[in-house]
Amino acid sequence: MLLTTRESTLVYLRRSITFGFAVGLLSSLAVCPAFAWNVYPLKLDWNLKPGESATQVFMVDNSDSSEGRRIEIVPVDWILDSDGGLTMAKPGTYEHSLNSSLTFSPRQMKLGPGERKEVRVTISASKEIKSGEHTFGLEVLQKQLLGGTNQTGKVQLNINLQSGYLVTTNVSVPETTVNPVEVLDLAVLPANGKMPTRANLKIKNTSNVRVRPQWSFNILDGSGKIVFEFKPQEQIFLRESEHSIVVALPKDLPAGQYSLTGRLDQGKSFAVQELGKTFSIDKTAAVNKIAPAAPSELIQLKELPPPGAQKKTVAPKVTAPSVQKSKTVVPSKPKGTIKSR
Repeated sequence: MLLTTRESTLVYLRRSITFGFAVGLLSSLAVCPAFAWNVYPLKLDWNLKPGESATQVFMVDNSDSSEGRRIEIVPVDWILDSDGGLTMAKPGTYEHSLNSSLTFSPRQMKLGPGERKEVRVTISASKEIKSGEHTFGLEVLQKQLLGGTNQTGKVQLNINLQSGYLVTTNVSVPETTVNPVEVLDLAVLPANGKMPTRANLKIKNTSNVRVRPQWSFNILDGSGKIVFEFKPQEQIFLRESEHSIVVALPKDLPAGQYSLTGRLDQGKSFAVQELGKTFSIDKTAAVNKIAPAAPSELIQLKELPPPGAQKKTVAPKVTAPSVQKSKTVVPSKPKGTIKSR
């Protein structure tokens, strides 16, 4: 799977290759065309109390194309795994899935040249829904079969190409609470096969909503000089999940003693947290190795705020549905389109 990701945009290609015997030989293979169709918005957010419902709309837009398309919309669960990668699964797989609360229509459509159609998505929060953030996804896919044959061969190669977008849905149910991210461990992972030496910072989000801390690394040599710095990066961590932040370290560090620091900054409401670990590089062996550091010669953890200041409660806005019918939000067409690269 090839992914181009942003928080609210997931554009990707799926390929499955099948082999079959036939009178013919693959003579040409088309490459994936640039996206000439669009989906917007790619992120739907709700603030609902238990028992409430609401409807929003996203558009599937073929107005910039001179070709017709067949579109299929498929429900999926999705999470960000421990390494920050997108993982999708069948509906209802993950604990905080909205599978049982979401309906949408249509599930399939034909779009003529220059045509666009809407998809209505309704969330009905049960009275028993847990507080915090809940997620779900809708894959909007165009299916194409690419391949070719001629008269001289015996093997035919077909590529089933699915190109599309992932529309993410997020529902916040009060009360939502943001806690300090827990920094669990910092390790130096030695080079192994094709993998270089790596820094590995393990963290845990105990909040019932996603958080967006910034993390960074630096390495000091024995004299205290900074010899490597990985500047702050913001990353999204979903509710109640553990993650590993892994960064490759320079291959050209000379033999000697070093100090590695991993830093996590969650914003003004929380103290900056740092973990430190000493390690040494031994180049006397045939293969460079990381010499193990003393067992606990590693932790430098800045104090957290007093207990009363550790938690930050975010009061969500509540969208009150109409008594007679659900609230419907119709998006306007964006100025630009989001295309695969």
